[in-house]
Amino acid sequence: NEGGGILICNRSVADVFYNADGTKITDEDGLPVMERRYTQMENINVLNNVFAYNDLWVFNIAGPSDGLKFFNNTVLLDGERQTYLLFSEDMANTGVPAKNWTFSNNIFWQAKKQTVLFDEAWCQSWTAENNLFYNFNDTFFDDFNNDYRTEIATYFTFDPQLSTTEAADGIACAGKIVARNPQVYTSGRYEDGMMCADINGNDAEGIRYLGAVAKV
Repeated sequence: NEGGGILICNRSVADVFYNADGTKITDEDGLPVMERRYTQMENINVLNNVFAYNDLWVFNIAGPSDGLKFFNNTVLLDGERQTYLLFSEDMANTGVPAKNWTFSNNIFWQAKKQTVLFDEAWCQSWTAENNLFYNFNDTFFDDFNNDYRTEIATYFTFDPQLSTTEAADGIACAGKIVARNPQVYTSGRYEDGMMCADINGNDAEGIRYLGAVAKV
């Protein structure tokens, strides 16, 4: 994919004010008086997905949002280029920053070490805990822990031993990307909104797993 994994963005509309007779209210320059309104993204869960080999970014969050949760996803990076794990921006110049993002129980796997960027600039408060980062440069973790707003206090770096890292068949291949390391199935934490079944239809209730698949 030459683009990205998932885009979550708002939209804006300009509401024109009218007089009781149906004529537009205008300002001293004769221009219509308008109020711009923005959609607010709230309480969105992104879970049990496989994102493989996106060139530009994996998660792109644009505009005001509150309570976005990204958990139990498996992300594959080829390490061929610098990639944004997260890219954030202010869509439509709202001036309203985001808040309360959560990244948890995800597997982030790189074929070879490469610079990976995590741009959370448009979010006031966020957490990234209990994720697995395999084959990442040490500087990636340094950048996290130098951010005054958060640090990734709990994370793993062990090899998940993925059964395959091929993604040529798209969705049909996603369920085949299964971790073989048993640590994956005991290292997760409970997140409100976890599915009862994983992407392969396995019973996932009570299993504290990392990534998109709950069972080998």
